[in-house]
Amino acid sequence: MEGLSEVFAESVQGGLPTRADLQSLEGSVKAEFAAVRAESTAFKVEARNEFAAVRSETKTEFASVRQEMTTEFASARSDMKLLEQRMTIKLGAMLAAPVGILLAAIRYMPAR
Repeated sequence: MEGLSEVFAESVQGGLPTRADLQSLEGSVKAEFAAVRAESTAFKVEARNEFAAVRSETKTEFASVRQEMTTEFASARSDMKLLEQRMTIKLGAMLAAPVGILLAAIRYMPAR
């Protein structure tokens, strides 16, 4: 309680604020709030612009990755098609060789 009375006593000794002082303080506070609002608005606009730039950059990157994946998948499909053809040829050769050997063996077998 003593601290409060000292503060009150000091304010009375220094003089109570006049109406002009309060109006000046009100103007200062309003100006400060206006400045804070302006900063807040500027920050909001800047943040929106940055988010739009990031969103645009992300879209571009995803489009690039999609294009690259499409190209790579097409290349892989082409390679698989060639591998399929080679395997078919090898399988055919592996089947033709034993059939040829069997036919030759049957031809040279002595008759009963």
